[in-house]
Amino acid sequence: MSALKPKIKQDDLFLCDLSDAPLKDDFASMEHPVFTISKKPDMAQRHYEHNGNTLDIYPSSWGIATMYDKDILIYATSKLMQAQNRGEKIDRNIVFEAQEALRFMHRTDRNGVAGGTQFRALELSLRRLKGTMLETNITTNDVTQTKMFGLVDSVTIYREHRDGRVLEWGIELSQWLYNAILGNEVLTLHKDYFRLRTPTEKRVYELARRHCGSQDHCRIGLDTLLKKVGSSMLERRFRFAIRKMVETDHLPDYHIALDSQDNITFTRKKMSGVGALSTNRSPGAGKLFTVDNLDRFLDSGAQKKCPEMARQKGIDYYFLKNEFVRFLNSKGAPENISASFISFIKQKKIV
Repeated sequence: MSALKPKIKQDDLFLCDLSDAPLKDDFASMEHPVFTISKKPDMAQRHYEHNGNTLDIYPSSWGIATMYDKDILIYATSKLMQAQNRGEKIDRNIVFEAQEALRFMHRTDRNGVAGGTQFRALELSLRRLKGTMLETNITTNDVTQTKMFGLVDSVTIYREHRDGRVLEWGIELSQWLYNAILGNEVLTLHKDYFRLRTPTEKRVYELARRHCGSQDHCRIGLDTLLKKVGSSMLERRFRFAIRKMVETDHLPDYHIALDSQDNITFTRKKMSGVGALSTNRSPGAGKLFTVDNLDRFLDSGAQKKCPEMARQKGIDYYFLKNEFVRFLNSKGAPENISASFISFIKQKKIV
Protein backbone atom coordinates (compact mmCIF):
# COMPACT_ATOMS: atom_id res chain seq x y z
CA MET A 1 0.00 0.00 0.00
CA SER A 2 1.50 3.32 -1.03
CA ALA A 3 0.90 6.14 1.42
CA LEU A 4 1.53 9.74 2.22
CA LYS A 5 3.56 9.20 5.37
CA PRO A 6 4.49 12.24 7.49
CA LYS A 7 8.03 12.67 8.73
CA ILE A 8 7.81 13.43 12.41
CA LYS A 9 10.20 13.65 15.31
CA GLN A 10 8.87 12.60 18.69
CA ASP A 11 10.69 15.45 20.45
CA ASP A 12 9.31 18.09 18.08
CA LEU A 13 5.91 18.86 19.58
CA PHE A 14 4.76 21.33 16.97
CA LEU A 15 6.22 19.90 13.79
CA CYS A 16 2.78 19.88 12.13
CA ASP A 17 2.35 23.67 12.16
CA LEU A 18 -0.88 24.77 10.48
CA SER A 19 1.18 27.14 8.31
CA ASP A 20 2.89 24.04 6.95
CA ALA A 21 -0.38 22.67 5.58
CA PRO A 22 -3.26 25.14 5.14
CA LEU A 23 -6.60 23.68 6.25
CA LYS A 24 -8.55 22.34 3.27
CA ASP A 25 -12.21 21.31 3.14
CA ASP A 26 -14.12 19.77 0.24
CA PHE A 27 -16.99 21.57 -1.50
CA ALA A 28 -19.56 18.76 -1.18
CA SER A 29 -19.47 18.28 2.59
CA MET A 30 -19.27 22.04 3.12
CA GLU A 31 -22.42 22.57 1.06
CA HIS A 32 -24.49 19.64 2.34
CA PRO A 33 -25.12 18.22 5.87
CA VAL A 34 -23.08 15.03 5.64
CA PHE A 35 -22.08 15.09 9.32
CA THR A 36 -24.25 15.30 12.40
CA ILE A 37 -23.90 18.28 14.73
CA SER A 38 -25.15 16.24 17.67
CA LYS A 39 -22.72 15.69 20.53
CA LYS A 40 -24.55 12.51 21.52
CA PRO A 41 -24.59 9.32 19.40
CA ASP A 42 -26.89 10.08 16.47
CA MET A 43 -28.56 6.81 15.48
CA ALA A 44 -31.27 8.26 13.19
CA GLN A 45 -31.24 7.65 9.45
CA ARG A 46 -31.44 11.01 7.67
CA HIS A 47 -32.67 12.19 4.27
CA TYR A 48 -31.79 15.57 2.73
CA GLU A 49 -32.93 17.24 -0.49
CA HIS A 50 -32.06 20.67 -1.85
CA ASN A 51 -32.03 22.08 -5.39
CA GLY A 52 -32.09 18.61 -6.96
CA ASN A 53 -29.39 17.19 -4.67
CA THR A 54 -30.34 14.22 -2.54
CA LEU A 55 -28.43 12.68 0.33
CA ASP A 56 -29.31 9.69 2.50
CA ILE A 57 -27.16 9.00 5.55
CA TYR A 58 -27.20 5.69 7.43
CA PRO A 59 -25.64 5.30 10.90
CA SER A 60 -23.56 2.41 12.14
CA SER A 61 -23.79 0.97 15.63
CA TRP A 62 -21.56 3.89 16.72
CA GLY A 63 -23.85 6.48 15.15
CA ILE A 64 -23.46 8.96 12.29
CA ALA A 65 -20.04 10.61 11.87
CA THR A 66 -19.88 13.95 13.69
CA MET A 67 -18.45 17.37 12.83
CA TYR A 68 -15.56 16.50 15.16
CA ASP A 69 -14.96 13.29 13.19
CA LYS A 70 -14.83 15.40 10.04
CA ASP A 71 -11.71 17.10 11.41
CA ILE A 72 -9.80 13.93 10.53
CA LEU A 73 -10.89 14.22 6.89
CA ILE A 74 -9.89 17.91 6.88
CA TYR A 75 -6.48 16.83 8.17
CA ALA A 76 -6.19 14.19 5.45
CA THR A 77 -7.42 16.54 2.71
CA SER A 78 -5.01 19.26 3.84
CA LYS A 79 -2.01 16.94 3.74
CA LEU A 80 -2.97 15.47 0.36
CA MET A 81 -3.53 18.92 -1.18
CA GLN A 82 -0.20 20.06 0.21
CA ALA A 83 1.55 17.09 -1.39
CA GLN A 84 -0.35 17.43 -4.67
CA ASN A 85 0.54 21.13 -4.97
CA ARG A 86 4.19 20.19 -4.46
CA GLY A 87 3.98 17.81 -7.38
CA GLU A 88 4.16 14.69 -5.22
CA LYS A 89 2.27 11.52 -6.11
CA ILE A 90 -0.77 10.86 -3.92
CA ASP A 91 -3.38 8.17 -3.54
CA ARG A 92 -6.34 7.36 -1.27
CA ASN A 93 -4.26 5.51 1.33
CA ILE A 94 -2.80 7.62 4.12
CA VAL A 95 -0.64 6.44 6.98
CA PHE A 96 -0.24 8.93 9.81
CA GLU A 97 0.92 9.22 13.40
CA ALA A 98 -1.73 10.17 15.91
CA GLN A 99 0.39 12.80 17.66
CA GLU A 100 0.78 14.76 14.43
CA ALA A 101 -2.90 14.53 13.52
CA LEU A 102 -4.09 15.46 17.00
CA ARG A 103 -1.74 18.44 17.17
CA PHE A 104 -3.03 19.59 13.80
CA MET A 105 -6.62 19.36 15.10
CA HIS A 106 -5.73 21.10 18.40
CA ARG A 107 -6.59 18.05 20.50
CA THR A 108 -3.63 17.93 22.84
CA ASP A 109 -2.74 19.24 26.28
CA ARG A 110 -1.02 22.58 26.81
CA ASN A 111 2.33 21.00 26.06
CA GLY A 112 1.13 19.78 22.67
CA VAL A 113 0.99 16.12 23.71
CA ALA A 114 -1.98 13.78 23.26
CA GLY A 115 -2.69 10.94 25.66
CA GLY A 116 -4.91 7.89 26.06
CA THR A 117 -8.20 9.84 26.14
CA GLN A 118 -7.44 11.55 22.83
CA PHE A 119 -6.27 8.28 21.25
CA ARG A 120 -9.46 6.49 22.26
CA ALA A 121 -11.56 9.36 20.90
CA LEU A 122 -9.60 9.21 17.64
CA GLU A 123 -10.25 5.48 17.31
CA LEU A 124 -13.98 6.01 17.92
CA SER A 125 -14.04 8.78 15.30
CA LEU A 126 -12.46 6.46 12.76
CA ARG A 127 -15.07 3.80 13.55
CA ARG A 128 -17.90 6.28 12.91
CA LEU A 129 -16.28 7.49 9.68
CA LYS A 130 -15.93 3.90 8.49
CA GLY A 131 -19.42 2.91 9.58
CA THR A 132 -21.44 5.87 8.28
CA MET A 133 -22.87 5.09 4.86
CA LEU A 134 -23.98 7.58 2.20
CA GLU A 135 -26.22 7.35 -0.83
CA THR A 136 -26.27 10.51 -2.92
CA ASN A 137 -26.41 12.07 -6.38
CA ILE A 138 -24.01 14.85 -5.33
CA THR A 139 -21.09 14.83 -7.76
CA THR A 140 -17.41 15.29 -6.99
CA ASN A 141 -15.08 16.10 -9.90
CA ASP A 142 -18.08 15.61 -12.27
CA VAL A 143 -18.52 12.01 -11.10
CA THR A 144 -21.71 10.67 -9.47
CA GLN A 145 -21.14 7.67 -7.22
CA THR A 146 -24.41 5.76 -7.42
CA LYS A 147 -23.61 2.95 -4.98
CA MET A 148 -23.87 3.25 -1.21
CA PHE A 149 -20.44 4.06 0.22
CA GLY A 150 -18.65 5.06 3.41
CA LEU A 151 -16.77 8.24 4.23
CA VAL A 152 -13.62 6.12 4.43
CA ASP A 153 -13.26 2.72 2.82
CA SER A 154 -11.01 1.20 5.46
CA VAL A 155 -9.25 1.90 8.75
CA THR A 156 -6.06 0.17 9.86
CA ILE A 157 -4.44 0.39 13.29
CA TYR A 158 -0.85 -0.81 13.51
CA ARG A 159 -0.12 -1.95 17.06
CA GLU A 160 3.04 -2.97 18.87
CA HIS A 161 2.40 -6.61 19.81
CA ARG A 162 4.30 -6.58 23.08
CA ASP A 163 2.46 -3.77 24.86
CA GLY A 164 -0.40 -2.93 22.51
CA ARG A 165 0.77 0.59 21.74
CA VAL A 166 -0.48 2.06 18.48
CA LEU A 167 2.47 2.71 16.18
CA GLU A 168 0.67 4.09 13.15
CA TRP A 169 -2.85 4.65 11.88
CA GLY A 170 -4.04 4.19 8.32
CA ILE A 171 -7.16 5.22 6.41
CA GLU A 172 -8.30 4.74 2.85
CA LEU A 173 -10.43 7.69 1.77
CA SER A 174 -13.67 7.11 -0.10
CA GLN A 175 -13.49 7.59 -3.85
CA TRP A 176 -16.14 10.29 -3.44
CA LEU A 177 -13.88 12.46 -1.27
CA TYR A 178 -10.75 11.56 -3.22
CA ASN A 179 -12.43 12.69 -6.46
CA ALA A 180 -12.99 16.10 -4.86
CA ILE A 181 -9.29 16.33 -4.01
CA LEU A 182 -8.23 15.30 -7.51
CA GLY A 183 -10.65 17.88 -8.96
CA ASN A 184 -9.32 20.61 -6.65
CA GLU A 185 -12.85 21.03 -5.27
CA VAL A 186 -11.60 22.36 -1.96
CA LEU A 187 -11.45 25.66 -0.09
CA THR A 188 -8.99 26.94 2.50
CA LEU A 189 -10.36 27.30 6.03
CA HIS A 190 -9.23 29.78 8.66
CA LYS A 191 -6.48 28.41 10.89
CA ASP A 192 -8.76 28.86 13.93
CA TYR A 193 -11.45 26.57 12.56
CA PHE A 194 -10.41 23.80 14.96
CA ARG A 195 -10.76 26.21 17.90
CA LEU A 196 -14.51 26.69 17.35
CA ARG A 197 -16.29 25.35 20.41
CA THR A 198 -19.47 23.77 19.06
CA PRO A 199 -20.44 21.67 16.03
CA THR A 200 -23.03 24.32 15.09
CA GLU A 201 -20.34 27.01 14.94
CA LYS A 202 -18.15 24.78 12.78
CA ARG A 203 -21.04 24.07 10.43
CA VAL A 204 -22.18 27.72 10.16
CA TYR A 205 -18.60 28.82 9.47
CA GLU A 206 -18.03 26.35 6.65
CA LEU A 207 -21.38 27.26 5.06
CA ALA A 208 -20.41 30.95 5.18
CA ARG A 209 -17.03 30.10 3.62
CA ARG A 210 -18.65 27.97 0.91
CA HIS A 211 -21.46 30.38 0.03
CA CYS A 212 -19.42 33.59 0.09
CA GLY A 213 -16.53 32.13 -1.88
CA SER A 214 -14.69 35.09 -3.45
CA GLN A 215 -17.43 37.56 -2.52
CA ASP A 216 -17.17 40.00 0.36
CA HIS A 217 -20.64 39.06 1.59
CA CYS A 218 -23.49 36.63 1.03
CA ARG A 219 -27.07 36.29 2.24
CA ILE A 220 -29.16 33.28 3.21
CA GLY A 221 -32.50 32.75 4.94
CA LEU A 222 -32.56 31.37 8.46
CA ASP A 223 -34.73 28.43 7.41
CA THR A 224 -32.39 27.51 4.53
CA LEU A 225 -29.33 27.81 6.74
CA LEU A 226 -30.95 25.58 9.36
CA LYS A 227 -31.69 22.98 6.68
CA LYS A 228 -28.10 23.07 5.40
CA VAL A 229 -26.66 22.88 8.90
CA GLY A 230 -28.53 19.60 9.25
CA SER A 231 -29.88 20.27 12.71
CA SER A 232 -33.16 18.97 14.08
CA MET A 233 -33.43 21.84 16.56
CA LEU A 234 -36.45 24.12 16.46
CA GLU A 235 -36.09 27.28 14.37
CA ARG A 236 -36.45 29.53 17.44
CA ARG A 237 -33.55 27.74 19.13
CA PHE A 238 -31.42 28.05 16.01
CA ARG A 239 -32.30 31.75 15.78
CA PHE A 240 -31.10 32.14 19.38
CA ALA A 241 -27.82 30.36 18.53
CA ILE A 242 -27.26 32.67 15.55
CA ARG A 243 -27.94 35.74 17.69
CA LYS A 244 -25.29 34.56 20.16
CA MET A 245 -22.81 34.30 17.28
CA VAL A 246 -23.79 37.81 16.19
CA GLU A 247 -23.15 39.12 19.72
CA THR A 248 -19.80 37.42 20.26
CA ASP A 249 -18.61 38.01 16.66
CA HIS A 250 -16.00 35.31 17.17
CA LEU A 251 -16.58 33.36 13.95
CA PRO A 252 -13.37 33.32 11.87
CA ASP A 253 -13.37 35.33 8.63
CA TYR A 254 -16.97 36.56 8.82
CA HIS A 255 -19.25 38.95 10.68
CA ILE A 256 -22.87 37.75 10.99
CA ALA A 257 -25.98 39.93 10.84
CA LEU A 258 -29.57 38.79 11.38
CA ASP A 259 -32.40 41.11 10.28
CA SER A 260 -36.06 41.24 11.31
CA GLN A 261 -37.05 39.12 8.28
CA ASP A 262 -34.80 36.25 9.39
CA ASN A 263 -32.25 36.92 6.66
CA ILE A 264 -28.65 36.20 7.63
CA THR A 265 -25.80 38.15 6.03
CA PHE A 266 -22.18 37.02 6.28
CA THR A 267 -19.64 39.78 5.64
CA ARG A 268 -15.94 39.05 5.30
CA LYS A 269 -13.87 40.62 8.06
CA LYS A 270 -11.14 43.03 7.03
CA MET A 271 -8.57 40.94 8.88
CA SER A 272 -10.00 37.72 7.50
CA GLY A 273 -7.80 34.64 7.69
CA VAL A 274 -9.11 33.69 4.25
CA GLY A 275 -6.68 36.33 3.04
CA ALA A 276 -4.95 38.08 5.91
CA LEU A 277 -3.96 41.68 5.27
CA SER A 278 -0.35 42.69 5.11
CA THR A 279 0.71 45.44 7.52
CA ASN A 280 3.86 46.50 5.67
CA ARG A 281 3.72 49.62 3.56
CA SER A 282 4.91 49.55 0.00
CA PRO A 283 8.35 51.23 -0.20
CA GLY A 284 8.32 54.29 -2.37
CA ALA A 285 4.74 53.95 -3.50
CA GLY A 286 3.32 54.83 -0.09
CA LYS A 287 0.35 52.51 -0.63
CA LEU A 288 -0.92 49.72 1.53
CA PHE A 289 -2.14 46.88 -0.65
CA THR A 290 -4.62 44.48 0.96
CA VAL A 291 -6.61 41.46 -0.12
CA ASP A 292 -9.69 43.69 0.12
CA ASN A 293 -8.45 46.47 -2.17
CA LEU A 294 -6.30 44.51 -4.64
CA ASP A 295 -9.11 44.28 -7.22
CA ARG A 296 -9.10 48.06 -7.53
CA PHE A 297 -5.63 47.84 -9.07
CA LEU A 298 -6.47 44.99 -11.47
CA ASP A 299 -7.98 45.52 -14.89
CA SER A 300 -11.16 43.65 -15.86
CA GLY A 301 -9.18 41.04 -17.81
CA ALA A 302 -7.06 40.15 -14.79
CA GLN A 303 -10.08 40.09 -12.47
CA LYS A 304 -11.63 37.47 -14.73
CA LYS A 305 -8.49 35.51 -15.61
CA CYS A 306 -6.73 35.27 -12.25
CA PRO A 307 -9.44 33.35 -10.32
CA GLU A 308 -9.70 30.90 -13.23
CA MET A 309 -5.93 30.38 -13.27
CA ALA A 310 -5.98 29.75 -9.51
CA ARG A 311 -8.78 27.20 -9.91
CA GLN A 312 -6.89 25.36 -12.65
CA LYS A 313 -3.79 25.17 -10.46
CA GLY A 314 -5.82 24.02 -7.47
CA ILE A 315 -4.66 26.94 -5.32
CA ASP A 316 -7.10 28.94 -3.21
CA TYR A 317 -7.54 32.41 -4.76
CA TYR A 318 -7.61 34.25 -1.43
CA PHE A 319 -4.36 32.57 -0.44
CA LEU A 320 -2.76 33.73 -3.71
CA LYS A 321 -3.99 37.29 -3.24
CA ASN A 322 -2.60 37.30 0.28
CA GLU A 323 0.82 36.15 -0.97
CA PHE A 324 0.78 38.73 -3.76
CA VAL A 325 -0.10 41.70 -1.54
CA ARG A 326 2.71 40.69 0.80
CA PHE A 327 5.02 40.78 -2.22
CA LEU A 328 3.70 44.20 -3.31
CA ASN A 329 4.03 45.72 0.15
CA SER A 330 7.55 44.45 0.64
CA LYS A 331 8.96 45.04 -2.87
CA GLY A 332 6.86 47.93 -4.13
CA ALA A 333 4.27 48.09 -6.89
CA PRO A 334 5.30 47.42 -10.51
CA GLU A 335 3.96 49.59 -13.34
CA ASN A 336 1.48 46.94 -14.46
CA ILE A 337 0.02 45.23 -11.39
CA SER A 338 -2.40 43.16 -13.47
CA ALA A 339 0.34 41.63 -15.60
CA SER A 340 2.49 41.10 -12.51
CA PHE A 341 -0.29 39.22 -10.71
CA ILE A 342 -0.92 37.00 -13.74
CA SER A 343 2.78 36.19 -13.91
CA PHE A 344 2.85 35.57 -10.15
CA ILE A 345 0.08 32.98 -10.43
CA LYS A 346 1.71 31.31 -13.44
CA GLN A 347 4.92 30.79 -11.46
CA LYS A 348 3.21 29.69 -8.24
CA LYS A 349 3.44 25.95 -7.63
CA ILE A 350 2.91 25.48 -3.90
CA VAL A 351 0.02 26.67 -1.79
